[in-house]
Amino acid sequence: MAFVASADVAEWGASWEYAHVHQDGMTIKPKDAKRLAFVVGNKQVFARQVTIPPRPFVGLSDDNRTEISDVVTDWLGSLLQ
Repeated sequence: MAFVASADVAEWGASWEYAHVHQDGMTIKPKDAKRLAFVVGNKQVFARQVTIPPRPFVGLSDDNRTEISDVVTDWLGSLLQ
């Protein structure tokens, strides 16, 4: 994971080269051949394209949103005391 945090900003994500493929999904097509070639188990497979479905892993859950709201509300409340 990668992040940047300051007094004004909080950003997070993934620094892994292919993280976007897992987050957003992708269709992979061969560049210089008619088919992709790969091995599944002990079987050679050929395909015109392969679609990788999105499997998002970066983001906020409902619980995350609630916790962030609670932390910010507590912090702002402490400023008013």
